[in-house]
Amino acid sequence: MWNSFITRAVIFVVKILQDRSYCDAFHRASLMARRDMFLKQLRQWEIVIIERLDVEKDTVAKNTTQTFHVGQKVVYILLNCCLDPMETEYDKYDNVFAEIMEMMHSVEGTSGPSTRIETVLDIYVLPVLNFVSQKCRNKAIRLDSLNLFEKMTSTMGGWETRASLLARRHLMAIEEDGRDENGVIPAGCRYIWTDISWDKDQSYLDVYFHEAGYRTLCNKVIEDKVYLEEREEFVSR
Repeated sequence: MWNSFITRAVIFVVKILQDRSYCDAFHRASLMARRDMFLKQLRQWEIVIIERLDVEKDTVAKNTTQTFHVGQKVVYILLNCCLDPMETEYDKYDNVFAEIMEMMHSVEGTSGPSTRIETVLDIYVLPVLNFVSQKCRNKAIRLDSLNLFEKMTSTMGGWETRASLLARRHLMAIEEDGRDENGVIPAGCRYIWTDISWDKDQSYLDVYFHEAGYRTLCNKVIEDKVYLEEREEFVSR
């Protein structure tokens, strides 16, 4: 039942995020009504999950239930923010992002036998850290998610994981450059990582970030280069 619900909720969110086109008041009201229905059901699921966590004694089952709780919080944020193409709504949920990261640290090192670690990371943990690092604009929480991602994947091979990490570090650096005197990253300085590809000599990766907002021909696009061997001191500036 949980898997069925969470799948339907995520499909609803993904369709909205992929569209990003302007919708009239009637269509928006319809989307908000469906969103509110999902949120109501999600709150009921959280009660069930917390009750299960309180009584669960088996370590594996408890970790699995904790994973459900993390997923519940991620979907809670997405449902509340998916109708805002400017991405400023995410700033209201720093406390939930912080709770998610606390849970991520609590499951660190509890993935089970080494033969299962990469599967567990790929399915449950890394997508959550990926989400936090792109949508949370609280610098400390965002950096924590990137550093934990790097720590958890440090022994994994393949260029894809490292490229993903560096692309998101670049995204953070670009947005930090736009942070104003009030400590806020304004709407016009928020970006969405949209594409990544090798250059013709495969010496670096071209990464593309589109300005957040309704999808128009006027959205600013930033093209950046990512070298897999590059050092990462720029993220602390």
